[in-house]
Amino acid sequence: MLNQKELLNKLPGQWSELTLKDYIKLAPVINGTQIDDDVVDADIYTQKAESDLDKSLMIISLLTDATVEELEAKPMTEVIELINKLSFMNELPNQDKPVTKYKTFTELTYDGFITFEKLQRDISNDGILGNSINNLPVMLSVFSKDNLTPEQIEQLTMPEVIAGFFTVVRNSQKYMRNIQRSLLLQIMKNKIKEGKQILTPYLKKANPFNRNSTRGGTIG
Repeated sequence: MLNQKELLNKLPGQWSELTLKDYIKLAPVINGTQIDDDVVDADIYTQKAESDLDKSLMIISLLTDATVEELEAKPMTEVIELINKLSFMNELPNQDKPVTKYKTFTELTYDGFITFEKLQRDISNDGILGNSINNLPVMLSVFSKDNLTPEQIEQLTMPEVIAGFFTVVRNSQKYMRNIQRSLLLQIMKNKIKEGKQILTPYLKKANPFNRNSTRGGTIG
């Protein structure tokens, strides 16, 4: 059994000390069933507190390899000290500019585009840290300019991963806007072309300067 100092040293104290691989391991616990934060019933509130405490112990166990039973045997003051070191996880990671370089949509292969389309359906900006975070290693590897493998992506820190995700999302949104504008422009051009084809015979017939027509009739 690790002593308190060893346990504290094994725990991350900020997002930059937590890798994507570690977070994926924690995600099932973090995103487990939760009780509404607005509870007022005393019994339910106690249940929520116990549930949060159990969840914290499981997270500590996963990060340190100490068993939950070993952690439960520790003094409460030490348990609280361990939990407090993970308090940074109550806030989202920063969205700084990523160090990793990512491709634009125009640089993707067809296979890469299809892979992204399948994966991104399960991920929303608000749910980036949800259970669908399992999709991120493959998604970001598809866009990596250095052809990083999913395993290499998993070794990136969480701030780097989040920044990469939002970079890819912004690129995809920009690409889709351009596509939509391009399609709209083409549709408008087609409509104008169709309109001209319909109007041209009419305009020719109605044109008072048409040399084949006069006010009194057609010149024979």
